Amino acid sequence: MNIAQREIDEGCPHGTIVLAEEQTRAQAGLESRTWNSLPQENLYMTLILRIHKDSALQVMSCLEPCSALSVVLTCQSEGIEAKVKWPNDVWVNNKKISGMIVRHDGLGNFQLGIGININSDMASQTSINAVSVREACGRRVDREKFLANYLLSLENPLKQV
Repeated sequence: MNIAQREIDEGCPHGTIVLAEEQTRAQAGLESRTWNSLPQENLYMTLILRIHKDSALQVMSCLEPCSALSVVLTCQSEGIEAKVKWPNDVWVNNKKISGMIVRHDGLGNFQLGIGININSDMASQTSINAVSVREACGRRVDREKFLANYLLSLENPLKQV
């Protein structure tokens, strides 16, 4: 999210996406767990939204749920039954497949950081209870296609706010 903040500071447009091949400083979740980020296997991104301050509260309240639902819908398009684990995780068969975090600077700039386990061997990471899309559907998944489907799914609800 550091690069995303730099992009905001430099005046990037609404809807800018910052993609990373890996996370080098993964943020710990609520329970302070850490994990390994495998390069070129998963999706790590930050979506930058520039929202008028009058709409900020409405956007803040729906951004994580809309994002989580979009991950669920994209997983379903791959034949995977996923569920939202409130407030900001997506799980498949009691294992985490995705997590997200929202930051807001009070000036109308939002950063939606999201990680989705796409093709990793999560079963080998015994310190976390996680699964990848590949493990859940039994085949490698095209990350770019998954990303495109996720963003298309996210676009419609965000147009409503």
